[in-house]
Amino acid sequence: MRENKFKVFDKITNEIYQVSELELEGTHHYCYNEELEYLHVITDNCILMQYTGLKDKNGVEIYEGDIIKLYGLPNAHFQVVFKNQYMGGWILMHKKNEVSLGALDKNKLKVVGNIYENPELLECNKDAKC
Repeated sequence: MRENKFKVFDKITNEIYQVSELELEGTHHYCYNEELEYLHVITDNCILMQYTGLKDKNGVEIYEGDIIKLYGLPNAHFQVVFKNQYMGGWILMHKKNEVSLGALDKNKLKVVGNIYENPELLECNKDAKC
């Protein structure tokens, strides 16, 4: 069974924090780091990023919103998205192209950033066929 793990992107500080504990109380989510040193109230200023249960070729955990380089497709970066269509599942999306994340060999995946800190990685460069 997949672990339920989260990160949070804080739009105010432009930083991502690992969440070790998540509490739901009404319309607020309270997130604590491993040392329980700080508290984030998830509102319009914060975004939860859920763990997919998968790791890339270097053992880096893959989260929703991460940007993945898929080896074998030069210059193409894909965004990790949960698509709740039919049975639902994690997909890699680039423009209109989609591929199931679980169907790929993890040795062909590498986390290179995320959509919040590195949105420019999703832009096509002149050599990419987008």
